[in-house]
Amino acid sequence: MRRIIKDTFILAASNVFSIILAALGTLFIAKILGPGGYGGYSAYKLIISYIVNLQLGVFQGLQREIPCVKALGKRERLNSILNSVFSFTLFISLIGIFIIFIFSINSSSFFKKVFILTMPFVPLYFFKELFKFSLKGLENFIGLSILNIFDSLSIISFAIIFSILFDAEGAIFGFAFSHLIFFILSFFITKKIFYGLKFNLEDIKLLLKVGFPIFFIGVLNVFLFSIDRLFILGTFGREGFGVYAMALNFLNLISQVPIAFAVVLLPFLTRKKALEGSLESFIRRDFLIIVYLIFISVLIIALNPVICFIINNLLHKYKPALPLLKLLLEFIPFSTLSFFFYSFLIAENRHFYIIPYQIILLPLSVILNSILIPKFGLKGAAISFLILQTLFTLITIFISHRFIKFKLLKSFSIFLTFSFLHFLIFEKIF
Repeated sequence: MRRIIKDTFILAASNVFSIILAALGTLFIAKILGPGGYGGYSAYKLIISYIVNLQLGVFQGLQREIPCVKALGKRERLNSILNSVFSFTLFISLIGIFIIFIFSINSSSFFKKVFILTMPFVPLYFFKELFKFSLKGLENFIGLSILNIFDSLSIISFAIIFSILFDAEGAIFGFAFSHLIFFILSFFITKKIFYGLKFNLEDIKLLLKVGFPIFFIGVLNVFLFSIDRLFILGTFGREGFGVYAMALNFLNLISQVPIAFAVVLLPFLTRKKALEGSLESFIRRDFLIIVYLIFISVLIIALNPVICFIINNLLHKYKPALPLLKLLLEFIPFSTLSFFFYSFLIAENRHFYIIPYQIILLPLSVILNSILIPKFGLKGAAISFLILQTLFTLITIFISHRFIKFKLLKSFSIFLTFSFLHFLIFEKIF
């Protein structure tokens, strides 16, 4: 347990620091390039994020299968999986290069130039994700934290330097070049893992079977929790969208703690499942949930004054985000439990049961936002966000209970009691 707490703290701290660095760097880059140049830089990064998804969840599968194989002491099997994924990554990166080439043929002169200029770096975008997911599975969270911070520093530094020299084209080249530096450092950290280009189709099939549902659930969540922003953009324009986005950005910073906790917890649960065959003894530890909820509550209460100070003194134009953020922070602790129970479902390889419920939530999201936003404005979007987060959390809890028996009513009484206490304390203080 001490190791889980330590690794969670390290990973969460590095994630928050990386996000802050990226935000500061983005401000400098946007100022240097202007709206047009920054738009091109952002569009290129968006296109790359889509192309990397060609891996279809193979990388996500590593988070579950690596600790499982390690727990069973199958070293040769582990090497086979890692080498197969390394070879698979190289193959799909060639497909990525081909797609970029097609884009360059049918693009404006600006994008034609940057696509051709950065084409040699395309494989590095894929290997970056491979190394990150491999380190998660191997539970090397110190190495992952170092890479996260270094990644943000590298992207910012090279993008700013090259943007000063060569404008938007330089910023994009700097972004691409930073991935070469990232690859070199990643290979140095993980050089004992990858021995050669050896491909086993069965390994990839296994990882797809486990990882594709994780990948697909992530895609559905992107759609599910972006519908509110689409409604806001259409109703209130860019200004309203900016205010709401600022509230969600600060919420995302706080969410790095439960996210890091889930990332650290998953390999531990997978090993436990492989060795003991059941996770019931662990999930029944009410003390763990109590400590988790208390910590999240204390964190929110401690950070809220800092966030208010930043918005009031440094981001004056975003003051309308404060009541939205207050509403979100009052009710969000319960919703963060979805990260906790989702880790159990992945360890049990039952996470795909979430997908049908997510598909049902998509039209519900449209209905909620179409009713609440016209009636309550930006607060309506926040209410819709909280309702959907709560429903998603309830789904993960009920599905977990279906496959891992624990005292549901007792657990719910704990969840609701501490969530209500958080609401009362937060309301009383702020």
